[in-house]
Amino acid sequence: MATELGFSTTQKKDGKNVIIKDLTTGWGEDYDTSDVDTVTLSITSQYQTTPLTYVLKASGETPQQWTDFLSDDGVTLLAETLGFGEYFADAYYEFTMTLVTTIAITDTALVKDGFIAEHNTRAMLLAKQITWPHYKPDDERDKVIATAYLEAAKYSAANGEYDTFIYLINKVNKIYEHFNIEAIW
Repeated sequence: MATELGFSTTQKKDGKNVIIKDLTTGWGEDYDTSDVDTVTLSITSQYQTTPLTYVLKASGETPQQWTDFLSDDGVTLLAETLGFGEYFADAYYEFTMTLVTTIAITDTALVKDGFIAEHNTRAMLLAKQITWPHYKPDDERDKVIATAYLEAAKYSAANGEYDTFIYLINKVNKIYEHFNIEAIW
């Protein structure tokens, strides 16, 4: 078995940070954690086409964030620290991790993700508008469909289907506009 660099991204519900977890398989086969010299994370989104680069581990250092990344909990990175402002905008993101070892091996891994924390919060506001037992079936259906679209958008992003992600998010935005659910951040 060869060492295969891997990681996951999980946006926190508040939209202010992301958890990056190590999913590398085969540590010790081609290289081990002790062989790692530098690790950088480059992030792009539909709004941020120039990659923002974050150094997770610099040469000759073993920072706490690297140790946290390797732990079961992963490392939490703030949107502000990464250069995105206070929140991650709801968007399609691509995270590229580049790892360079002291034994002349360079490895990369790519994760595609759809961050939709603000849309999820707005969906809760939409759900609060559902009335029972006196409701309008068409309105209630649209509110439920918005949540289904959000799940489908997240799945599309994870599978690298950028156009489908954008299409579904635009549909959800139309529903929010119809029901006057304003942007939160």
